[in-house]
Amino acid sequence: MSYSQYEPPQGPPYGSSPYGGPPLYQAPRATNGLAIASMVVSLVAVGGALLMCGVGGIFGIAGAIMGHVARGQIRRDNAEGDGFALAGIIVGWVTFAVGLLAVIAFVVFVIAVGHSVETPYGETGSSV
Repeated sequence: MSYSQYEPPQGPPYGSSPYGGPPLYQAPRATNGLAIASMVVSLVAVGGALLMCGVGGIFGIAGAIMGHVARGQIRRDNAEGDGFALAGIIVGWVTFAVGLLAVIAFVVFVIAVGHSVETPYGETGSSV
């Protein structure tokens, strides 16, 4: 029977516990700020589309585009906020459509009122 000068230590390896180590801490993923901004801009656009004769629909386009960009960033960086970005896209495009319809309705209304105005000579129609 031979003995070596160095025997490996008995028990668990250095720095570990025989009962297992503590669970690894995983930091929460950050929420993409552009996704939140997309949703906020799209929601603000809803009020602008309804209150400003459809002009707020332009902000709907901005919110939708921001949402598309945010979704790309979220996929690339593995970040949170995909729901915010998707909400910004949906609300943005719907707001743009509502704003566009409001502008069309406003133009049709102005044209209809313009054609029904009586002239000083008792004629109806436009003076063009």
